[in-house]
Amino acid sequence: MNDLLTERLVLHAFTPESAARVEAGEPGDGDHWVDGYPGPGEQRATRNFLNRCQDGTTPHPFGNYEIRRREDGAAVGGIGFHGTPDAAGSVMIGYGLAERARGLGYATEAVRAIVEHCRAHGVVTLRADTDPGNHASQNVLRKAGFRLVREDEEGPLFEIGLADGAKIVTYLELASPDALRPGAEVAGLGVREVEGGSAENREARERVGGPYGWSSARRTEEQWRESLAERPGRRFWMITRQDETVGILETEPHPDGSVEIGAFGLLPEHVGRGLGAAALTLALRTAWATEEATTRVVLDTCTDDHPNALGNYLARGMTVYRTETGNKSVF
Repeated sequence: MNDLLTERLVLHAFTPESAARVEAGEPGDGDHWVDGYPGPGEQRATRNFLNRCQDGTTPHPFGNYEIRRREDGAAVGGIGFHGTPDAAGSVMIGYGLAERARGLGYATEAVRAIVEHCRAHGVVTLRADTDPGNHASQNVLRKAGFRLVREDEEGPLFEIGLADGAKIVTYLELASPDALRPGAEVAGLGVREVEGGSAENREARERVGGPYGWSSARRTEEQWRESLAERPGRRFWMITRQDETVGILETEPHPDGSVEIGAFGLLPEHVGRGLGAAALTLALRTAWATEEATTRVVLDTCTDDHPNALGNYLARGMTVYRTETGNKSVF
C-alpha cells in the first residue's frame, strides 16, 4: 500500500508488524517516535487494525496510517479507518497526535489527505466523531470541510459528502415544547398566515429557496395548484418584523401527531442580521401550536442549505434522528 504525502507529512501505511510495535509501545530498529507517541488512543487504533488483519490480509486502502513528519521521519500520531465502507459508501475515521505535535496544523493536514484518499476510492460519506469537549478536534474537522450532523450525549458527529453531486440530508425533531432553547428575543417579530397559492407566498418562496435549489421555489402557478390539492393540510405563514416580511414558514400535520416544518427561511436581505435564532424559535412555537395534540415538530435540512442552518436547529434544542446521503436528483 502506498504512503500518502502532504506538504509536511507522510501518512505511512501500517503493516501488521509495524502496528504490533505501536500497540505494544515498543519501537523497533528504524522507528523514530516523538515523546508521548504512541498514546493510548494510537494503541487502541492499532489493536483494532490488527484485529482486522487476522485473516492474513491488510484492510488497505481503508486501514491505518502513522503520521510522520517529512523533515525528519518522526512519528507524531496516527489516523485511520474504523472499518471498510458500508453498503451506502459510508465509513468512519479516527485520528490523534502526541501532545507535543498539537497546535501545528498536522491534524488538519492529515485529515484533508484522508478526505482526498477517500474521494479517490469512491467513498460517498466520510464520518468522524469527537468527545463533547474536544473543541480542537471539532475545529480540525470543520477546517477539513466536515459538517456537524449530530450533537448529543454520545458526542458530536461530523460528516462530509464526497461523491460527485452527493449531499447529506439531516432529519431533526423537537420532541417536546420544553426541549426548545429559545434564541434571543427580537422585538416586533411575528407571523401572518397567507394562502399557499397566493402571489405573495410564491414570490417569497422563490426568493428564500431559490439560492439553495429548492424545487418549490421553481413551481409555476399551475404546479402550486396541483401541489396544494395533493396536500391540503399545509399552512403557510409570513414571518414579519414590525409588519415587514422577513421570512417564510410552512407547516403540515401528519397522522402520527407530528407537525412538519416543510419550509423555513429568511429573505436574502434579512440574512446575517441576527434574526435566525429568534425566527426559528417563533417557527417552532407556531408549528407546535397548529395542532392540539402535537407529539413532535420535525424538519430536514441538507448540505445545500445555508451553512448556519443546521447549527441553528441544534442550538434551539432539536435533535437528529436520521441522516441520508445521496445524489442531488434523489431528494
